[in-house]
Amino acid sequence: MFLYMKRAWVSLAAVAAVAACAVIMLTACSSSQGKVGTTQVTQTAAGPVVEVILKDYEITMPDSVPPGTVKFNITNAGTHDHNFQIDLKGTKKRLDTDVKPGGTATLVVALTSGTYDVECPVGVHATMGMRRKLMVPGDR
Repeated sequence: MFLYMKRAWVSLAAVAAVAACAVIMLTACSSSQGKVGTTQVTQTAAGPVVEVILKDYEITMPDSVPPGTVKFNITNAGTHDHNFQIDLKGTKKRLDTDVKPGGTATLVVALTSGTYDVECPVGVHATMGMRRKLMVPGDR
């Protein structure tokens, strides 16, 4: 009987430890207001600056940006070469060269209100998940 109770306490302690770790992980992963993960939009005198993180088969960036001349600061946090392309309602604008793993690049684009398609045009990366929509609200 004593051995059974000891095992029960060990099991209970293990469950409590796993639950505590889960709470810590969820708290650490939550994003603060105005940010998506580690990306954000910063308003400057020259216009909005948007942080973009390219990972293998994922683009992390804000869902919307204000209209105007937008500067995208792009970081490749993946293990493959990536690029950043935005469809300007029929005309596609992209980086001149692919971004190597660990590299950074900047793309400046004039955006008016509307919804834009953003993707990584390298190989089949877009079909593997590196695509998303970007909203630009109307002027207020």
